[in-house]
Amino acid sequence: MNIHEYQAKEILGRYGIAVPRGRLAVSARDAAITADEFGGHVVVKAQIHAGGRGKAGGVRFAATRDEAASLYEEFLGMRLITRQTGPEGARVRRVYIEEALSIAKEYYLSLSIDRKHARIALLASAAGGGDVEEASQGAFARVLIDPCLGPTAHSMRALAVSLGLESACRRMFFGMVQKLYEVFTSCDCSLLEINPLARLSDGRLLPLDCKISFDDNALFRHSELLAYRDIEEGAPEEFEASKYGLTYVKLDGDIGCMVNGAGLAMATLDALLLRGGTSANFLDLGGGASKEAVRKAFSLIIEDRRVKVILINVLGGIVRCDVVAAGVAEAIAEASTASYALPKRHIPIVARFAGNRAGEGRSLLEAIKDDVFPSRFAETMDAAATLAAEAAVAEGRR
Repeated sequence: MNIHEYQAKEILGRYGIAVPRGRLAVSARDAAITADEFGGHVVVKAQIHAGGRGKAGGVRFAATRDEAASLYEEFLGMRLITRQTGPEGARVRRVYIEEALSIAKEYYLSLSIDRKHARIALLASAAGGGDVEEASQGAFARVLIDPCLGPTAHSMRALAVSLGLESACRRMFFGMVQKLYEVFTSCDCSLLEINPLARLSDGRLLPLDCKISFDDNALFRHSELLAYRDIEEGAPEEFEASKYGLTYVKLDGDIGCMVNGAGLAMATLDALLLRGGTSANFLDLGGGASKEAVRKAFSLIIEDRRVKVILINVLGGIVRCDVVAAGVAEAIAEASTASYALPKRHIPIVARFAGNRAGEGRSLLEAIKDDVFPSRFAETMDAAATLAAEAAVAEGRR
């Protein structure tokens, strides 16, 4: 789960990390009042779940209250296109006003998971700011943190020296890293990125921007963090799927996929590509999906107007094939009576069931007589991918 910059800074503040003064503005008048409170010179920041906002014009300085109000009105509702948003961009729905500071030097700092070494990786560079993505690999120093020890004084001292930090800043740097590490581990983060970490003219170190991503699988331990979720950012289908324990990621193709298990789901996407098909989504039912979860999964797929074909690839184990088929049957019955009723749509289903109750699952789908969702069956994943890719081409000609 990703959160906005202003929310990330709120979390940092709770852990004793000093951050610039800032406030989320709710109107142009509020932006002007905030600018007055911060001395007139402020930074107006568009809030989206993507980096590169500064280069895209989403971070601007205002020297007066009127400029702050004007920028607020300009930002709100605009579509910001960055390297991370893709060509469609992201709509700005929140605007953050922050005090302007005198910056002497900018650095980059991040914590992430190094799965290969089973460590938390600290990445740092003296080339922070908007051009960090263009920096060479050699510009970054990397420290693997032993979870039994945490950030050690000698490793942080060496890192601070490599960044060119003066001796007066090194103690502050070590203290900040310790607190960031506490945030990362306590909140089950998958990424905590400070860019830039600024050394101010008065010698202080402050995070001018912060990005935090949380491990979705650990959110059950952090109910307080769910309040930070912005449903309007990203695909709403992904949020809706998470309520049912489903993993859903929207993709660019036209073949809706329903699979159990992340490994099988990725293999299914690869099989489709090899046969000339493209998936409209990654949807993992998981290891214990209920009939209700399957019904919801199927409904999410058919609500995507790009979907021409649905490929169901289930290897029955704990999740029985007949439970999946029953959930699909309920979703089809619901779709046929729903108000949207899928006008003028024809969405063939290609199903491959193997394992626990595979025969019963196939029989349940075969019994469904629906003109919108005719079913075909395959014995192998490759055969199913071939049928789905061919059906997508045929549907495109209809």
